[in-house]
Amino acid sequence: MIASHLTSEAATQLQLPVARRRQLVREPFWIDYAAASKANYMLTDLLGRAVTKRLAGGMVLGPFGNGKSTIVRRFAVTATRMGKAKSVVYVTANSGGLMGILSVIWRGISNTMGIGLRSSIPKARSQVLARFEELGTEMLIIDEFPNALTTTENIQETIFSFLRQVGEELNIAVALVGDKSLGKLVYDDDQMSTRLDHAFLPRWKCDNDFAMLLRTLEGVMPLAEPSRLGRFETAQLIHSLSGGLIGETTKIVTGAAVMALDDGREHVTLSDLEAQRARTLIGKRSVNWQALA
Repeated sequence: MIASHLTSEAATQLQLPVARRRQLVREPFWIDYAAASKANYMLTDLLGRAVTKRLAGGMVLGPFGNGKSTIVRRFAVTATRMGKAKSVVYVTANSGGLMGILSVIWRGISNTMGIGLRSSIPKARSQVLARFEELGTEMLIIDEFPNALTTTENIQETIFSFLRQVGEELNIAVALVGDKSLGKLVYDDDQMSTRLDHAFLPRWKCDNDFAMLLRTLEGVMPLAEPSRLGRFETAQLIHSLSGGLIGETTKIVTGAAVMALDDGREHVTLSDLEAQRARTLIGKRSVNWQALA
């Protein structure tokens, strides 16, 4: 069977039963693109930097659903495979200011059962720093960092002070992940603004780059017939449904592919794509929730 629209791996998968191909369509996969490469380069550069007594860090910024977490998690996994499992600490922030940050970090770095985090911030702070030193930690990645922040400047400064201490005393690079409000917050701070670079993940425009992204997505999904997702009409529909977010785009395309397979077809149609509207952020936000009561 000729399937020139597919990668060699996806073409091989055409021999598999529909149920298995359906699973493969849903499995996570990595697609490289310019903004993601820039973010990955920044993180890699931070991990390999020279020893310094000054905090070195970066931010991965962008709207919700645009691949930030996927990029930083993949970087952390790659670092683990390179033998740096203890060198890169990846955590997701929750609410609670500095104590909340310390708590999620401790859960990520403490392998000793029965040893809890101290209840006071000064002692918990010292406990986390000591554990970092034991592990030889080289990088701390905090995803969803804005969750830990409030409008109270004192709390923000306490968190920033801890991050500076991490960098200056232990030479640990810090990578923060959030939306553009995080960038404004950091760059408005006199002490943090010169210490952190950033990589921004903008929404995709409906242009040739987006069409190429869609063709790449089509190429990794084991459907025997071409769906021609990169055609203008099709790309325009997907872009309008996704709002230019790569997470939404992937969800729409894979959902449409599964629908096609379930219907016994080997290509995605405009109807399959339109049927994904209710699953998108745009579709969910357009629901009249009062009418459902």
